[in-house]
Amino acid sequence: MSKTANPAARTIALTLQRRIVDGTYPGGMPIRQAEVATEFGVSHIPVREALASLAQGGLVDIQPNRGAVVTALSADQCLELAEMRVALESIALKHSMKRLSAKDLTAARQALARGAKADSLEERSQWNWEFHRLLHAGAARPFLLSQLETLWKHADRYLHYTWKNAHYEARSDSEHEELLAAVAAKDEPLALRLNKRHILGAATVAIDLIKANEVAGQGGA
Repeated sequence: MSKTANPAARTIALTLQRRIVDGTYPGGMPIRQAEVATEFGVSHIPVREALASLAQGGLVDIQPNRGAVVTALSADQCLELAEMRVALESIALKHSMKRLSAKDLTAARQALARGAKADSLEERSQWNWEFHRLLHAGAARPFLLSQLETLWKHADRYLHYTWKNAHYEARSDSEHEELLAAVAAKDEPLALRLNKRHILGAATVAIDLIKANEVAGQGGA
């Protein structure tokens, strides 16, 4: 999602984004400008700006005569995002591992603990990203980290979907522990291998779920 200068539009965009990411607004659902404007007590102008921002981020599609429609989850997009994350996170980890301090590693472990105790998937997601961000922070490459954050925001919807439908949290936590241990030991080949397995493993589960849903939908048609 792109940033918007209008505070009302940004608030609306962030709220709608959360609803799309957590599945409250499923793929194919229309988002009515009038209903959103009424909910937030604003004119249609900030709503249009918010929807345009979400469209830039690929979460909604602005269609003629239909308005904004939530984009469907896509197996192809899920794989593409995972592959891009593997490529960029590998670069970030290579540069970061050499510089991470004991304090950085402690902060990463605390992020894991807080994510495991999270009361919601949204909170878990925030700590999940914080864990990965901390592992990359030592790279001292702000543009790379900015691109990774954008990728993460796109991929977050698929991660929520996997957690929600495959109860994937325990496996994710276990893989995080293994990754953190490899990073702490400064075992670069192992850390890169574990990170790749972690990202592609979750993507594979999400893709299988998406394809199964598509088949079920076709069967019920």
